[in-house]
Amino acid sequence: MEIKFIVTIIIALLNIFLGIFILQKNYKNPGNLNFALMCVSGGLWAMLMAFLYFIDNNQLLIYALKGTYAFAILVPLFYLLFAYHYPYRLWNYPPWLTKAMVAVPIALAVCFISGLLNFQDFFIMFGLYFFAYVLWGLVILFKKLRSIEGIYRINLKYLIAGTMTSFIITGAVSIILPLFGNFTYAWLGPIFILIPCVVASLLIFSEFIQNLISGVNFNKFQIALCGYFMALVVFWLILNLYIKTTVGFYNYLFSFAFSLVPFLVGFLNIFIAPSWGWFKSSIGRAVFFISFGSFIWGFGSMIWSYYNFFENISAPYPSLADAGFFLAYFFWIIGIVNLFYASGASVVIRQTGRKYILVVIPTVVTAISYYLLVNIARGGVISNSINDHLKLFLDLAYPTGDVIILSVVLIIFCLPAAYLSGKNKLVIFLLLLGFFVMYFGDFAFSYNTTMGKFYNGHYEDFLFAIGLFLISLGCLGFKLEKRNDNA
Repeated sequence: MEIKFIVTIIIALLNIFLGIFILQKNYKNPGNLNFALMCVSGGLWAMLMAFLYFIDNNQLLIYALKGTYAFAILVPLFYLLFAYHYPYRLWNYPPWLTKAMVAVPIALAVCFISGLLNFQDFFIMFGLYFFAYVLWGLVILFKKLRSIEGIYRINLKYLIAGTMTSFIITGAVSIILPLFGNFTYAWLGPIFILIPCVVASLLIFSEFIQNLISGVNFNKFQIALCGYFMALVVFWLILNLYIKTTVGFYNYLFSFAFSLVPFLVGFLNIFIAPSWGWFKSSIGRAVFFISFGSFIWGFGSMIWSYYNFFENISAPYPSLADAGFFLAYFFWIIGIVNLFYASGASVVIRQTGRKYILVVIPTVVTAISYYLLVNIARGGVISNSINDHLKLFLDLAYPTGDVIILSVVLIIFCLPAAYLSGKNKLVIFLLLLGFFVMYFGDFAFSYNTTMGKFYNGHYEDFLFAIGLFLISLGCLGFKLEKRNDNA
């Protein structure tokens, strides 16, 4: 598995999550609805594009490619509709024109999927349609730019700049080059679609972002942690771009260095829990168990470093280090569940009647995780160590922990009203984002250890470093607001 697969999957999920967030904000708003559909279409386009790398049957590859570009066809349509409605309509198109606007891409998709158009004819038609709709959307935005004043005018400038950059590159790598039989860079197309999605989300969510970061005042511990993390980033870049070793002192040193973050910060954060009532409040329990889980993970990584430096074992699995890693999952799950209650997510679910989300999200996460963590990362085999009971147990325990944590994280993420209230909204957001990054770190670690490609200081270690930094930064933020009431 190449790094571009990981990047494409992450971009796909980011697109889909952006769409969900916008839809949660106001699904009745046409601009929000079309933006969300553009994000989801771009995300599914990227997701199917990533899976093309694992299809070795020519007939199945053709079907998958058709499905991939069926979603790609939808992106310009929803972009045009978004441009028409954002921030509000200046004029109304006649009904026949809006119907034709939708009918053209549907007809193109049907003709391509049914085989009425061969690949070469399709890419010609798709190219004409793609650039026509994008230019149409840009014309609408430019006309609005001349007539709208104030903050919306500034927003439109950024939106136009992001759109032009994105669609020019996407058109080149996903339409023009494939037209000549070159699919080498086609995977970059849906990645660059993320640019207008992010720009648009920043504009639509400008109030959301201001609310999220309002009153941010990092304490001295958080500032020191940010400085240390920047040093880790520089270290990792030098290790991978200049030193370029896979085994040796510097690789082991990076593993040890980033592990100090959860080990030391987790220990420090344990003493923040009393400010929140220890086990008497949901926030107190969340802070304690997440912090203690981080500390235990760091302790396990210290043992890992012992094997590296003194036993000269690059990847000691299973080993005593897994006692720390496994227990970390156990305490993290307890902490994240308490964070679920502390964030107010349970209240929002009861008040809005969205109990279905408690079933839908874990089901989807389990299905996707089985595919990623078992089919791809482990070659379709959960464990090949039936006789090694410890390894079998860990091979089952780690993916299970990932599924539980990610499910709770996504449930809270999909209920923005829950965790974006109160003074600790940014703190909780950082924690959730950290666990989200850790999930992909585990996925990359599982795959590379299975394929024999893992080494200390590889990109999965960098993902772990980012995830643990965000979790630690978030927990340290609870030190800003002390209280003794029960949550």
